[in-house]
Amino acid sequence: MVNLRRMALATEAVTPSIPGTLLKNTGAYTTSASGHRTPAWTSSSGRVQVQALSGKEREQLEGLNINSVVRKVYMDGTWTAEQRQSVSGGDSFLFGGFRWDVVQVIEQWADWAAVAVVQVRPEPKV
Repeated sequence: MVNLRRMALATEAVTPSIPGTLLKNTGAYTTSASGHRTPAWTSSSGRVQVQALSGKEREQLEGLNINSVVRKVYMDGTWTAEQRQSVSGGDSFLFGGFRWDVVQVIEQWADWAAVAVVQVRPEPKV
């Protein structure tokens, strides 16, 4: 079986992958005394390739009313965006000193994905 992601890594010379922490939402959460919910994550280190969105991809996100920095991230594995219908949170990344939330899955294959991420806030100190 041909691994298209491995072939696509030829772009590393132009846009190298960078280290990041990948946060997979478990679906569980803790609730504080004030009622604030904090999602539970599993984390792992990995490499992500960050690129700008194409014009067509930006148009697709227009309806989400995002007023922040948005990027496209390629990485190995499968990831999910926030799903309001099922009230489940999405996955996130920590890289470049910021937390980035997955807002849309652009491409999903058996062993890799491309997702749109939005810059949320400075990376928390762990």
